[in-house]
Amino acid sequence: MVNPDLLYLVEETAQIYNEVALPLIHEMTSNLDDQPKYKWMFEAVKRQVPLDMIIYDDSCPTNGFILLPDRAWDGTDKNIYLLAIVNQKGIKSLRDLNQTHLPLLENILWSGSEIMEEKYGLKRSQLRIYFHYHPTYYHLHVHFNPLNYDAPGIMMEKGHLLQEVISNIKSKSSYYQEATIFFRVRRKHELYRKLVDFGYKF
Repeated sequence: MVNPDLLYLVEETAQIYNEVALPLIHEMTSNLDDQPKYKWMFEAVKRQVPLDMIIYDDSCPTNGFILLPDRAWDGTDKNIYLLAIVNQKGIKSLRDLNQTHLPLLENILWSGSEIMEEKYGLKRSQLRIYFHYHPTYYHLHVHFNPLNYDAPGIMMEKGHLLQEVISNIKSKSSYYQEATIFFRVRRKHELYRKLVDFGYKF
């Protein structure tokens, strides 16, 4: 029997994203407000979390975000793990990002970096600020870790640095709508089955 946890590298072209991944994402996110998996995230967006959990709060509906501890953080200074969750709904992943989102992305980069230095003494040059692709949650969020902490999901086939994403979009607004993006998928994931049905060769 094949191990369902086996990992495979996917070369996701724009066509594969639009014809395979995106329909599945729409299916998975058709009613996010009613999905228990997303409850904590939307409680954060609605500021329905304990005040002592909130590290930073920018309530702007378009370019704002809330910064709070990731649920994976054990609370130690060595393993700092924060999450910036954007207020704006409808941005599923970096595939949706274009030049209209630059003020949001730059706000997360600069404001988040300032808070990390003020609160934890970490300069921007000491931080890893990044997206996961594909993300666990299809509501845009950004991860903040110290560079000296090897957090889950930082490997090259999963993590995309915020600074690099901003640079790519500045060079071409439609960069992430057109790019081929590599990511890993587990055999047991629904996306793996959809790719096989599409004819993708693993």
